[in-house]
Amino acid sequence: MPYITTRVTAESNYKLRLTYSNGSEIIVDFKPIINQGGVFAPLSDPNFFFTSKIRRRW
Repeated sequence: MPYITTRVTAESNYKLRLTYSNGSEIIVDFKPIINQGGVFAPLSDPNFFFTSKIRRRW
């Protein structure tokens, strides 16, 4: 059964805490991805980064 992300929390230094349906959590460092530029460049604005959320499509 796939894990379903149930919560996303933006943290300092461009990190996201992802919480899954089974209760486990991981922290993903987005700084290297943001530094690549391109479509991820707008995330370098902290105000924009802290608007991160889960988008449901069901």
